[in-house]
Amino acid sequence: MYAALAEAACNTYFESILNYAESECSAAQSEKAAAANAAVHAAALIQEIEKPVFAYFSALDTAFRCYMRQKAAEGKPAFADEIEKLLKKGAKTQGAAKTLLKRFNARLYRLLCSLLETETADTAETATAAETAKTAAEQAGKKQTASAHHRAAAAGDFVQKLRRTPEALTAYAAALFLFPAEDILQYYGITSEAFPLLAFWNLDEKLAELAASNGYPLKDYAGVLNTVRFLPVIYGAKGRKTVRRGAILTCLTADPVFKQQTELHEWDGVTWFSKEAAERFAEYAAVLLFILKAKPVQKRIDTKTVQNAAEKDVVRYAALLSEISGLITKSGYRLDTFEKLFIGKR
Repeated sequence: MYAALAEAACNTYFESILNYAESECSAAQSEKAAAANAAVHAAALIQEIEKPVFAYFSALDTAFRCYMRQKAAEGKPAFADEIEKLLKKGAKTQGAAKTLLKRFNARLYRLLCSLLETETADTAETATAAETAKTAAEQAGKKQTASAHHRAAAAGDFVQKLRRTPEALTAYAAALFLFPAEDILQYYGITSEAFPLLAFWNLDEKLAELAASNGYPLKDYAGVLNTVRFLPVIYGAKGRKTVRRGAILTCLTADPVFKQQTELHEWDGVTWFSKEAAERFAEYAAVLLFILKAKPVQKRIDTKTVQNAAEKDVVRYAALLSEISGLITKSGYRLDTFEKLFIGKR
């Protein structure tokens, strides 16, 4: 599996994405033209790397089956039978690998679209456009709140985080190879909490090593890959808002990796966290969720539909990131205070 991953997450993959960000995205273009260019480039890149990527997903599927049979052998007979039934799904048709490839392609396309410098993509330009719209609406006698301006500016800033540095873009591009470790669990209908594959296989560390060996070290953005393992905890929480958020925070703060990543520590009987580290984690998680949630597309990409979905998700996750960042500041970096603000009234 690691050999197949090395063939897929190769120099061609990273180089193509970084070159695209530097060349195609440097020229101002309309949103329609930008989406069309992204579709063409995504199709070309997908075609170029499809065979090694599919081979990696097939190898991952094989490794997963071996892993699950080993787990089944360690458990109760009834559990072993259930696992075997699940593993029969797609055994002959390579259904899992095909499903993983479709999701990978959708996320790659969303990533490329998000890199484009459209006419209003820049944060400052977005803010100016929003302010202009606000003034025009007021002059026309319509009500327009300042929140619309803030949302537009936050959305523009959110997209910029993807392409802030070559290391950031490399890390998010590498993350596309980590998402399938969760996708495969969903494909087989198996509860992810019981089978933390990323940690078991150390795929985040392997990918960081591969990126560096190809000449693209992640440097300060290695934390992006470490954050992927926490995404199922965030989007998988169920129940009303207070219950859901309480469960998320409980799971995260109990994890040693999360504690290290956010620099959780006790002093004078109080648990504190680092402002900068917590903000980085929130940023990484929000951007990763935005990429992760891209839905598979048909062979012929409907750019308008895909773009509309991406725009809605940008607003959604930009708002979430803005909220969390605000709560981090308001909490004074105390975990107990942040918990009260984040969860709200029970």
